[in-house]
Amino acid sequence: GGGAALTGALLAMGLLSWEHGRVPESLSLVRAAVGRASRSLYGGELPDPRVDLADILISLDEFEEVESLLESLESLHGDAGAAWVPALAALRCRFLMAAGQAEAAVAVASAAADLAESLGISACVASLWATLALAALRRGDLNEAAHLVSRCRAEASLGGSSRSVSEIVWVETGLVEAQQGGGRALDALRADRRPDTFQLLLENPLAGPWWVRTALNAGERWQATTVAMTLQDLAFQNPGVPALAGASRHADGLMQDDPDLLLDVATQHRRPWLAASAAEDAALALSSQGRAVHLVHSALERALNGYTRTAASSDSARIRRRLRALNRRERSGRARMRPVSGWASLTEAERRVALAVAEGLTNAQAADRLCLSRHTVDFHLRQTFRKLDIRSRVELARLSALETATVPLQSFGAMPQALETCTSPRRVGAEKQGRRSATHL
Repeated sequence: GGGAALTGALLAMGLLSWEHGRVPESLSLVRAAVGRASRSLYGGELPDPRVDLADILISLDEFEEVESLLESLESLHGDAGAAWVPALAALRCRFLMAAGQAEAAVAVASAAADLAESLGISACVASLWATLALAALRRGDLNEAAHLVSRCRAEASLGGSSRSVSEIVWVETGLVEAQQGGGRALDALRADRRPDTFQLLLENPLAGPWWVRTALNAGERWQATTVAMTLQDLAFQNPGVPALAGASRHADGLMQDDPDLLLDVATQHRRPWLAASAAEDAALALSSQGRAVHLVHSALERALNGYTRTAASSDSARIRRRLRALNRRERSGRARMRPVSGWASLTEAERRVALAVAEGLTNAQAADRLCLSRHTVDFHLRQTFRKLDIRSRVELARLSALETATVPLQSFGAMPQALETCTSPRRVGAEKQGRRSATHL
């Protein structure tokens, strides 16, 4: 045949390669189909291969190329009639949700679904409703989500692509979890055989980490292991695909309860919601290991920022509850554990001042070393003398020597390197200003 037959054959081969998890091969074949297709083919009966290319790239979080493809598709087919509206809108919505622009996705999906319904167009409408249902779940509006999921189910019975089916299965699973808990969601997912485990993990970077986390929480480690191994195989067979590598490492971090790995993954995920989820997982791992409270707090704040950015108000509310509970425990623990007198009653700042003065430094010298004002050092030293019931620096030096001889040095708290090297209040101010600027950027 001619160019049309070759374009169709390349596209079919590319989609089959995708369904078998051969990502580089799939991309190569679909790109070849795009290269062979002509503008006449785009306007004819054959499908535009750029639609399938954009669909695959959204699953792989290749947002820059997706944006370029969507612009070219919308420019070419924008005047081709209402039949193209739901298909292009469905692609745009998937892209916007993946990129963390939930409010924009809802606006596009609502307008396109209304237009399609008024014109009696059914193609791709289920995908639009799936977008709206996912946004409703993240807002915590379960009634609206349930209504939209029922419409998705009815439309899905008419058929659709594997990716649209995966979308619907994913949002159905989220609804069951919100209504009945993670255990029932796992049961529903196992019973639903429309896309198999492999296909869902390939097409939805959120699915793998969720599956592993939920299975571990339900005590089904064997199921979590199966999913994690599937992700490892996908990442191994497709090197250089960040979405698959990130999902696999996220699952590994959950399996190993490794907060450092999870925090690293949180910086690598391209989807803001998924990055926030990894930060929340890291906070839970830090807490379970008894790590420093400020580390847990920092990870939760990072998760909160990500959820807020993606309009996930239900997730944001959960993080705020955890932050409030953490702050209450921290205040309660400090009040309960610190005695009122003796070396153990000293605060971290008081200990640092005491150790510096015990070395023989004057108050002014201690202030310079610790980057504190002279007034602050005087205050901490008075508090130290009161708590230790001493009257002189000689007594402080003796008690300090006894304490350091019997208690490991790290129990006093390591002095930050920035404090050791800081020599002037002006430099301290500059460093603080620099940190604020970096945080703002």
